[in-house]
Amino acid sequence: MFDRSYLHDERSSRHQASERDRGNHGVIGNYLCACSLGALMDIASMRSDMDDSMRATAFGSKFAKAPFPAYLALTTIVMLGTPAMLIWMLNA
Repeated sequence: MFDRSYLHDERSSRHQASERDRGNHGVIGNYLCACSLGALMDIASMRSDMDDSMRATAFGSKFAKAPFPAYLALTTIVMLGTPAMLIWMLNA
C-alpha cells in the first residue's frame, strides 16, 4: 500500500543522528548516576545526625536500619551495567 523502503536505509538521518549524539547521552547519564550516588551518600550520612526523639519514631528506627551499603552497591551495578548493555545492544 505504502512504500516504506526509505525506513530501512542505513544512511537515513535517524541513524546518523544516533551515531553523532551517542557520546552526549553517555556524559549526561554518567552525570545523573554520579548525582544519585552523591544523594544516596548524603541521605545515609543523615543517620548519624538523628536525635533521640527522631530515632524513637517508626520512621527513625526504619531509617537507622536501612541497608545503605546495599543501595550503594545496587546503584553502582546499575550505573556500570546500563552502558555495558547499551554498547552490547548497539553492536549486536
